[in-house]
Amino acid sequence: MKKLVLSAIFLAAATFSYAQVMVNGVDINKLDIQYIEIYAASGLGGSVRINYGQATTNIMTFFDPFIDPRDSKPFRNSVAALNYLYQNGWELMAPSIRSGDEEQPSYMLHRREGF
Repeated sequence: MKKLVLSAIFLAAATFSYAQVMVNGVDINKLDIQYIEIYAASGLGGSVRINYGQATTNIMTFFDPFIDPRDSKPFRNSVAALNYLYQNGWELMAPSIRSGDEEQPSYMLHRREGF
């Protein structure tokens, strides 16, 4: 009986928990925001960056890469970051191309209901 109850507790904990989405030391899942933008910053080291509306007073902090908490390394492509964000309650709304010195894909996401 104890094994059954313990198994049920672990299953419930795994079902209702999800990882933090940390951007520059800020868990964006705890913020009162509904939209984020991610983009692959090929000219800035090939990492994925996230804009959640943070202040850009320190431009270097704004350009810190989005870190994959599973291995503590920056996401190296936008598809891996999109998959991780979807698993943590964010859904793709619209891809677009940022223009500038070079074309750069960006992705607008919104928080899914229930997260």
